[in-house]
Amino acid sequence: MKMICFKFFALFFCLCLGGYAFAGDSEAEEIYQAAKPMIGQESPATSKQLGIALMREAAEKGHTKAQSIVGFQLANGDIIPKDIPSAIIYLQKAAISRDVFACRNLRVLSEGKTGADEEQRSQAWSALKAAADAGSPVAAAQVGEMFYFGCESIQPVDYHKAARYLEFASKNDDISSTNMLGMIYEQGFLGKANPSLAFSCFQKAAEAGHAKAQANLGFAYYGGKGTERDLVKAYQWFMLSSLQGEATGKNALGDFARGLSEVQRAEGNRLAAEYLDKQGKEVPDFLKSGAPAENLPL
Repeated sequence: MKMICFKFFALFFCLCLGGYAFAGDSEAEEIYQAAKPMIGQESPATSKQLGIALMREAAEKGHTKAQSIVGFQLANGDIIPKDIPSAIIYLQKAAISRDVFACRNLRVLSEGKTGADEEQRSQAWSALKAAADAGSPVAAAQVGEMFYFGCESIQPVDYHKAARYLEFASKNDDISSTNMLGMIYEQGFLGKANPSLAFSCFQKAAEAGHAKAQANLGFAYYGGKGTERDLVKAYQWFMLSSLQGEATGKNALGDFARGLSEVQRAEGNRLAAEYLDKQGKEVPDFLKSGAPAENLPL
C-alpha cells in the first residue's frame, strides 16, 4: 500500500510540473518518465530523493537510461550516498546496452577522476572492457582509446589491442574511432606505416564530419600520403576543419593558404561549399565567392 501511494505521489508531482508524458508502454519506461523531472537541478531535495528511488526501481526493471543515471549518482554521491562498487554494476549494465553516458562514466572511474581507489578503478576498467567484449560499440570506442593512450596503473599502451577495439567501433560508425585507427596506421604503431589504410580512415571520418579527421585528411593530401598530392583538396579539408574550430586545421590553413594562387583557393572554397551544401549545413558567404587569403577566418 505504501509503495502504491509513493508511486501515485511521484506521478502527481510530475503532472503538477506540467512536463509529464509517458514515452513508452512498459512499466519501466513509465517509472523512468515519472522520475526524470524529479531529479532536475532545480528540484527540491525531497523531490530528488523520491526521484532517485523511482529511477532505481526503473533501473532494476532493466531500463538502460535509468541504470546509467543511477550509476552516475552512486558514483558522485550528490543525491544519494556514494557507492562506487554499486555504481559500476549499474553503469556496466547500461554500457552493455550501448549507453554512451555510462561508458564515459566507467572510463572516468577507471581514470580515478571521482575519487575511486585502485581496486575500484580496476573494477571499472574491467566492467568497461566487459561491455566492449559483449559487443557494445560505444564501450569498444572508449576501451580502444584507453589502450591507445594508456591509463596509469590500470592499462599500459597497447596499439594492437587499441586497433582491435577501434576497428570494431569504426565498423559500427564511431567516426572518432575511425580517425584514431587512421592515426595508428599512419604512425606505423602496428609495425609498419600503412598510408593507404590511414587515408581511407581519415577520408571516411572526415566525410562524416569529424573535425580532426578533416585536418588529418588535409595533411594526407598535402603530403601525398596514401593518395596523390592535391593542394586544392588539402586546402578544402583544412578549411572545413577550421570552420569547426579545430586548432590543427586552423593553424594548417593559416600556414598553407597564403602559398596558393587565388584560382586554387577559389576551387578549394567551391569544394568546401559543395561539401557543406550536401551535408545540409550553412555555407559561409566567403566560400561562395572565393575570398582572397586576407579574408580567411583565421
